[in-house]
Amino acid sequence: MFDYKTKQDTQNITNQVIYEGRPHKWVYEFARIIAKNFRVKFYYEQGNTILLHFLGLDTDVQIAEITFHYAKGSVSYCAQNFMQKKEIKRKYKRKWELKRDYIEGYLTGLSKALNQLVIANGYELSLQLPQIVLSSAKELNLVAGKDTSHTIKDYSIYYNG
Repeated sequence: MFDYKTKQDTQNITNQVIYEGRPHKWVYEFARIIAKNFRVKFYYEQGNTILLHFLGLDTDVQIAEITFHYAKGSVSYCAQNFMQKKEIKRKYKRKWELKRDYIEGYLTGLSKALNQLVIANGYELSLQLPQIVLSSAKELNLVAGKDTSHTIKDYSIYYNG
């Protein structure tokens, strides 16, 4: 326990921009899921472009950033493959809604899978944010952001995701 506390106190806090631009609404929820499961704090800054940040210990931020980019590519790839199905390509007016429903289902499945992994391996306590990260986030005076939730219109597509 002493070695763990000593190592934790000597690590630096990193505030890393993980995405810059105009993200789709689902990217905010996706970043929250990754942040929750990799001991980092997620927030965004809005200006000419939107900056998504991960705040946490150096190693945690690096792992969370790599996972974010890999899994974001996976979501995009799977959604693109889904959009190429014949029954979806024919629905010109609704196909973007269907893509959102698919991605929402994908994110829900990812969140449930990560939660099951945490419970199965007993990681609940180890995924708590370190006190130094919480105090750094408090110094930033962050305020609650906009609601980016999505209303699902087609539950069969959602379950496919």
